[in-house]
Amino acid sequence: MKTIIFIVLMIAGVHNSLSLTLVERQKAMDQLVMSKTTFLASIDGLSKAQPDFKPGPGKWSIAGVAEHICLAEAGLGGIVQQTL
Repeated sequence: MKTIIFIVLMIAGVHNSLSLTLVERQKAMDQLVMSKTTFLASIDGLSKAQPDFKPGPGKWSIAGVAEHICLAEAGLGGIVQQTL
C-alpha cells in the first residue's frame, strides 16, 4: 500500500510539469510490478481456513485485507489515469 501511495504522490507531483519522462514511467511500472509480486507472494500457500480467520472481534481477516487492497488499488488507479 505504501508503494501505491508513493506512486500516486510521485505522479501528482510530476503532474505540474504535465508529463512523465520515460524513466519516471518505467520506475512507476517497476514499483507496481514489484508491489503486486510481493502482495501475491504474501498470500500464496495459505490453507483453506487461513484467509477467513479473524484474530479477534473487530479485526480483519487476510481475505478482508486483500479485498481492501484490491479495491483501494483500483480506486487509486482511476486517479492516476485521470492525472495522466
